[in-house]
Amino acid sequence: MGSGDNSCNKHLLQPLQRPVSGRSAAAAASLLPASLLPASLAARAAGFLEHLAARAYSQGSLDAHHWALKGFVEWADSQGLADPTAFTRSTIEEYQLHLHHYRSPRTGEPLATNTQLARLGCIRRFFAWLCRSGIIPANPADPFGLRNRTILEVFYATGIRRSELTKLDHGDYDPQAGTISIRQGKGGKSRMLPVGERAGAWLDRFLAESRPLFEHLPQETALFLSGYGSRLSPAYLTNWTKKLLIRCGIDKPGSCHLFRHSCATDMHRGGADIRYVQEWSGAT
Repeated sequence: MGSGDNSCNKHLLQPLQRPVSGRSAAAAASLLPASLLPASLAARAAGFLEHLAARAYSQGSLDAHHWALKGFVEWADSQGLADPTAFTRSTIEEYQLHLHHYRSPRTGEPLATNTQLARLGCIRRFFAWLCRSGIIPANPADPFGLRNRTILEVFYATGIRRSELTKLDHGDYDPQAGTISIRQGKGGKSRMLPVGERAGAWLDRFLAESRPLFEHLPQETALFLSGYGSRLSPAYLTNWTKKLLIRCGIDKPGSCHLFRHSCATDMHRGGADIRYVQEWSGAT
């Protein structure tokens, strides 16, 4: 199932600070004018090349990533884009279109299809690294990265059950009211939950950038879809969340339920009456 699950949602890697030697160091330095701030796109690209070199990537792979990133940074600079957090799914699609229309200044020939795909693959890996490093909150080159982050935010903000999340339809979220309608939850009970400002912002972004990719499937009304364009299953959510927690170094038992438990615990610690928390979570 195509999900992009490995691309985001944990802050594991930090940008490498130690220098690398040889041609890889020259490749990294050529991306980074001295006047650029450390947080710029070019600086992050140089850091990514150092990361690849430290992981003993072959010189051919380092060179391929260097040229792909060099072209991407130059294109981004021409578009006034220097902040890695400013990129969206549509921005990446614009760059893909740029590669399609690109012609060699020397021969006038277009880029071969395999070359275009290889360069886009390098860019996807770059943004996946930025996401894992905690530099950006979601991978704009991966629509499922945005979906996954939104799911986690909704889990924690609402305390929703995994089965209830999989049953959410597109119209169950009201962006004006900032609420989610749970229809026929556990025990056949329905309830309405506020999602909060943070989760609401992620839902709005998800609906604007990621969910429209499945507009060619009007018969599928689920809010969150798999890579096959079908409704997610509770088992899939459990397996994905469990793997995510393991990668984050969290060894507590459970998966989706940990977010539900954390939501209820933090509400009670914040002063909410335990009976209100139970009603909120649908436990009564």
